[in-house]
Amino acid sequence: MVKKTRRVCLDSRFLQDKPHGIAAYIYHLAKGLTEQEGIELVLLVNKKSPLLHDPLFSSTEKIITRFGKLSIAGIFFLFPTLLKNRIEIFHSPSFFITWLPTKIKRIITIHDLIHLKFPPKRSFFYQFYYQYLLKNYANKADKIITVSENSALDLREWLKTENIEVIYPGISSEFTPCLGLSDLFHRYQTGRNFILFVGNQRPHKNLFGLLFAYRDLKEKYPDFPCLVVISDADETIKIWLNENFLSEDVKLLSNVPFDDLLLLYSQACFLVFPSLYEGFGFPPAEAMACGCPVVCSSASSLQEVCGSAALYFDPADSASISSAMEKMYFDSGLRSALSEAGKKQVKNFNWKKVAVKTAEVYRQI
Repeated sequence: MVKKTRRVCLDSRFLQDKPHGIAAYIYHLAKGLTEQEGIELVLLVNKKSPLLHDPLFSSTEKIITRFGKLSIAGIFFLFPTLLKNRIEIFHSPSFFITWLPTKIKRIITIHDLIHLKFPPKRSFFYQFYYQYLLKNYANKADKIITVSENSALDLREWLKTENIEVIYPGISSEFTPCLGLSDLFHRYQTGRNFILFVGNQRPHKNLFGLLFAYRDLKEKYPDFPCLVVISDADETIKIWLNENFLSEDVKLLSNVPFDDLLLLYSQACFLVFPSLYEGFGFPPAEAMACGCPVVCSSASSLQEVCGSAALYFDPADSASISSAMEKMYFDSGLRSALSEAGKKQVKNFNWKKVAVKTAEVYRQI
């Protein structure tokens, strides 16, 4: 019989809308932990949290706090609430932290060091937060969890500690090959042959590197298929596309419904992912789950994620990007082989395994 674990509070304040990225990590981890024997799970939420109305968590205890995820006051004054609710293990699943007395064990998931490697232009706050508050908190943590061996390597170098557990995140079973076309091609004007990019416009995503490579391909092959960019592109991108006569060839989409995202993954000729740095890299894994072939950057964690199921390029070299895209497009046999390999590769990333391994970390401390 498993001995009952102490009360574990999962900080869920980051989850504000439909789960993606870190929010998806929180949602699926919480779901899995409710099924783990010996875990008494408590969710820390805000008043507007979707978890308050989610039937999957109707019987899960919740602490509602007025402190938002970025609240400075929450860093220093949340602990009395945790003590009042008899919390014995506090798990921060992102870089948002709170000061804790030694009576409460602390676990933190640090997904990557993007804020240090690619700091925002006004970076003083981020540098101070990461280099002092977060670094001090992590060094005192009972365990640090991260999502790839590459991130673990970065963390060991930054924190000078071996107190790190690698637990790969999962990919939701919702990501699966989808054949229904509805009016997808008409609504998004993609044509039936298109290449897909999914990501934001932050510098490490290297969207401009992809656009330069795509421009070269269009000059070489005027009939090369259109590029569908799912991102919150700003005016800089739109101006560049106009100047390079690519406005009709690059389709900028934002706020794409989840069902349409599945269709786009499933129907794309291939996904291209030129990122310079990723803690994990969800889009390539999601694409593989949908049977979409992947042309991918060889940087950071991405070879861990894709294994032998992707065609790789050097993301710092636009010629390398365009060469890989050219090879993938004109080799239907390669696309078919990578599609099948990707479906197998993505089975390594399972949310149930994440919950089991995380629960074991709780028990160890």
